[in-house]
Amino acid sequence: DPFGMGKLIKRLGVNVANQLIIAGRGVRDDIVGQGRLRAPIDRGDLRRSINAEGDYAIVEAGGQKIEFGIRAAAEYAAIQHENETFEHPKGGEAKYLTGPAEERKEMHMEFIAKAVRRAMIQTAAGS
Repeated sequence: DPFGMGKLIKRLGVNVANQLIIAGRGVRDDIVGQGRLRAPIDRGDLRRSINAEGDYAIVEAGGQKIEFGIRAAAEYAAIQHENETFEHPKGGEAKYLTGPAEERKEMHMEFIAKAVRRAMIQTAAGS
């Protein structure tokens, strides 16, 4: 490779993967925060049980597979999330995780796009 394009492309892939890890964690943490605010509340157990769990949400870049996840550990979390007929007199709502993810999708996509741009700038700068 006389122009070093192979090395450049490999470095770009690594930089993109690294930036996507950072961006994915940011998106995950935003959804966790929003979920804690929107989850139905009785004593607060469900809201306290919502946490980032490892790195879950499948992203493939630069030959790396990265996953980001969110978990609500309360045993009734899935029922509360899915059943839109439940009333929540103390506050909260169903779809407390998917709602924020859908509503904030454009912001999250921009966050990811900025991460890819940062990776391109890093690569062009030689790092």
